[in-house]
Amino acid sequence: MADYLDLELTFAIAFGFSRYQESPYAVMPVSRSSKPTMEDFCEAICANSRIPLAEVKKYPHGQVFDSEVIVQPREAECDDRLECGNGDMLDQLAEVYQQDYRALQNTPDFPYRYIPRRHNNFMNSSGRSIEKLNGGRPWNPVWIHPDDMCEIGVAADDMVRIATRYDSISAMVESDPTLRRGVVAIAHAFGGLVEDESSYLEHGANTGRLVRTDVDFDPITGMPRMGNIPVAITPL
Repeated sequence: MADYLDLELTFAIAFGFSRYQESPYAVMPVSRSSKPTMEDFCEAICANSRIPLAEVKKYPHGQVFDSEVIVQPREAECDDRLECGNGDMLDQLAEVYQQDYRALQNTPDFPYRYIPRRHNNFMNSSGRSIEKLNGGRPWNPVWIHPDDMCEIGVAADDMVRIATRYDSISAMVESDPTLRRGVVAIAHAFGGLVEDESSYLEHGANTGRLVRTDVDFDPITGMPRMGNIPVAITPL
């Protein structure tokens, strides 16, 4: 693209974008005639690290390095202080303390716990429609422990219904023996609206339908609960 537009390229990396950034900018001109390697990019990213990258590479199995980190004095005009026991935080803790945790977790009609999961080859919805990345499977399967699959009565590539007390979605089963029993996992950022459910094999399932934004949400950020969600799973 740079060749076509006749543009010079510069690779820049910064850790933080304010006056509190952790280190100076690292800038590396990118040659259009000699393609840089990943090693070149790693060198540029680590140019200002406390432990030189060359030193880290000497220990392929890990190493604890001595590094003296000194906190600088605060700026003269800064009068901020750590507020221990913030009122809003204590109110939230009191609310949680009053909850009957065991009763909340006792959900026999929804015996499994849904957790979110990511795919290795793409991030959220970016790249999930590219066949080289999705391996010809542009949907989000639900990963289930093999013993739970037997309990539910399904096999790999079977379709199941995943339901919460709010809504339900359908998804294809994949086996994962590394999961804890009783826990199922499915990636977010797939699927579409309710009327798009029939196109699962093209777009996947919308896990957003399993949660509500006005129930069990963080009062500061508004983010709903997105993990450890009680679900029921039945074969389709």
